[in-house]
Amino acid sequence: NHDYAISYVLGLSHVLNIAFAKVLSSSGENKDLLSNLSSTTFKDQLDVAKRVTDENPHLYYEIQYLNKFSLKTISELSNAIKEIFDFIDSGDEDGFVQLMDQSRSYFSEK
Repeated sequence: NHDYAISYVLGLSHVLNIAFAKVLSSSGENKDLLSNLSSTTFKDQLDVAKRVTDENPHLYYEIQYLNKFSLKTISELSNAIKEIFDFIDSGDEDGFVQLMDQSRSYFSEK
């Protein structure tokens, strides 16, 4: 289903980057300082988040609102963040590593 796939291709990537930007903008941390301290991963994420936030917010809202699968995908993201939070909060390194291994295997599938 096209809309289902688009909820991941556009919806998930947009929401993830909007949330990333929201956390940073609410943090009170100086963006230039963070950029100067950043790793390659953080710099890449900053670049993507900046491009997303530079886009038309009304269009991005419509992409989310008009796709009937958006809330499911956002819920999956929320659940994944909660799962990671719980592993860290409880000191469950094995669970955290298993989650990362499972994620890695997705990208190594042919």
